[in-house]
Amino acid sequence: MRDVAHIRAVAATGPSTLAVTWGDGSMSHVDLAGWIARGGRRFAVLGNALVFAAATVGLHGGNVTWDDDEGDLAIDSEHLRMLAEHQAPFDAAMATCWQDDMRVSNVEAADLLGIAPSTWAAYKAGTTIPATIARLCRAMRSEPTALSAHLRPRVAGRPGKEPIHVDEADRAELRVSGEVKPFAHVQGAVIAFYGLPDEQQSRASIAIPERGAVYRSAAIRRLKGLASTRGMLQALGAPPD
Repeated sequence: MRDVAHIRAVAATGPSTLAVTWGDGSMSHVDLAGWIARGGRRFAVLGNALVFAAATVGLHGGNVTWDDDEGDLAIDSEHLRMLAEHQAPFDAAMATCWQDDMRVSNVEAADLLGIAPSTWAAYKAGTTIPATIARLCRAMRSEPTALSAHLRPRVAGRPGKEPIHVDEADRAELRVSGEVKPFAHVQGAVIAFYGLPDEQQSRASIAIPERGAVYRSAAIRRLKGLASTRGMLQALGAPPD
């Protein structure tokens, strides 16, 4: 557990904002507009800028008070620190730190946030992170149950290879620019396809003569990552391109 927040100094810098100096010497700027609004009649008086400007440190650094600790017109240091953390800028370094703290992969992080893995990678590389994404990350850090509820763990590494049983239905041909390369099974043809330059891949096709089927580049690309011939044949069950 982290240490209890301690406030060294405080000063009002606007109608609802405070500059807070913490016990370790760091500083935060905190906007209390939402906190005041949700306090109802109890904190309505803080809507007066002159009253708000009277903020002082109370309880030996344990809160900020507006009534010299004689009443409950105050905010404790822990809630003030939480507000400061939620309002702090959320940049690439913080995104990386959040991912490390949550112990999730790039794909898992993207799944949790409802974005593409490439978008998450861009955020960590320095692209401006939308406020909604920052709020989601902070919400999951504050409430780990939300993370557990929506995390879908990914198995690291590639699937193990299954034994390949070659029969007539497995035989395939890789066709590139008029050339035909026969293979004993679909897997070999697909591996050869991915060894081609991009330009040749776009013009290549795989034929399974016994099926009378020919699959173009777009269909073949869907097979990447499938380790077994059986899985590839199942993936090719859709109508040929």
